[in-house]
Amino acid sequence: MNETTHLTIEKGLEEGRNITIPAAGARVGRSSKNDVVITDPLMSRHHCRIGFKENRLCVSDLGSANETLVNDAPIREVQLSPGDHILLGETTLRVVTHTLQPIAASEGDNVDLGLRPPAPAVTPTRRPVVGLLLIVAAVVIAIALAVWLPKMLMPPAANPGSVALAPVVELPAHLSISYEKVEATPENIFRYALTLTEGRMLSVQIDDIMNNRHVRKESRLGSDYVRALGDTISEAGFFGLNTDYQGIQPDSLDSWDLSITIGHKTQRTRVINRVEPDAFKRVCEIIEECGKNELGLWAIQFSPERLLVMAREAYLEGQRLDDAREVENSNLAKAITAYDEAQWYLETVEPKPDYYPDILTAISEAKEQLQARYDDLNFSAERSIRIREWEQAANELRVICDVIPNRTDARHEKARQKLLDIENRLRMQK
Repeated sequence: MNETTHLTIEKGLEEGRNITIPAAGARVGRSSKNDVVITDPLMSRHHCRIGFKENRLCVSDLGSANETLVNDAPIREVQLSPGDHILLGETTLRVVTHTLQPIAASEGDNVDLGLRPPAPAVTPTRRPVVGLLLIVAAVVIAIALAVWLPKMLMPPAANPGSVALAPVVELPAHLSISYEKVEATPENIFRYALTLTEGRMLSVQIDDIMNNRHVRKESRLGSDYVRALGDTISEAGFFGLNTDYQGIQPDSLDSWDLSITIGHKTQRTRVINRVEPDAFKRVCEIIEECGKNELGLWAIQFSPERLLVMAREAYLEGQRLDDAREVENSNLAKAITAYDEAQWYLETVEPKPDYYPDILTAISEAKEQLQARYDDLNFSAERSIRIREWEQAANELRVICDVIPNRTDARHEKARQKLLDIENRLRMQK
């Protein structure tokens, strides 16, 4: 059997097939997008990943429907040994070689057949007189120090025509990112593009052709956040990657193209039709997480059908809370939050459902009602403060904090500051 064979299929539709795992590892499943494609209807599209850790063959389950079994036991990740059996769907693989095999030299590479000319004799060279050389070197160093040391210690003479140079100020290292991910099949093209400029402007473009979703968003990031983001990327090992990682997949394209500049360091790495290197994958996850958190793009990870369901549920919850706004002081604010959530879910869905205008109307009306209630309560609280009815003013300010529970809202913060002052006055009166 071939020494580079790591696995052989013992049972399944492709029984007898030998599989070699490359040094970078391989994703295994029935989808044509995998590095190792196996025909098995019960295997997940992306079933598991087989690769090397500390030069030992390992297998990791990728959340498959039927799990990955090693020696009949379900696993998440485990090291493999020769003779182990891996069950994927109805396909059984046996481990033949569990380590990367070095290329050994053939037995005849270093055999002397007596045809080579004899090696010339080596004439021994005379060793220098080490002691004499050390003495000469010491004398030269002493003379150099005697001549130049006084000059080096003297302050430089002032030059009337010279201009004093300003101290060099080291500017903080900038960060710029250009990232594009493309997943293309005969049925659909999905493109995700993120850029971060030296001016800290973050922008994301998402195009999902089949689902008719197109998103364009941008926002300026804070300097402290950008500095921390650059540190995180540097620690992930991106600058130690190669420039290209190529694979082959029929009838599909999975492509990642990432360029990052931090200070004076620039690295561009492209991964096409193969499993991403670990450091590259970590950096891509960090960058996409930044886009989701800063631009509110979490909804794009769900299908349009799922987003429609979640939006409908949020809208109905908002209506329930809106109808019960007199039952609990915070219900109206909670209703606005639910309406906003429903609108957010539908941001990337086209066409919008027929109740989408009702959501926008509900948000507007609920915010007007909340402002009107705040104005009435705030007027009453100010009146009580002016006539020094401290207990009444405190009660009305507490209601404002309940009606607007969001502590970041300026109206809540203003009422809370007044309430703290009045509570101090009430304690002093006791």
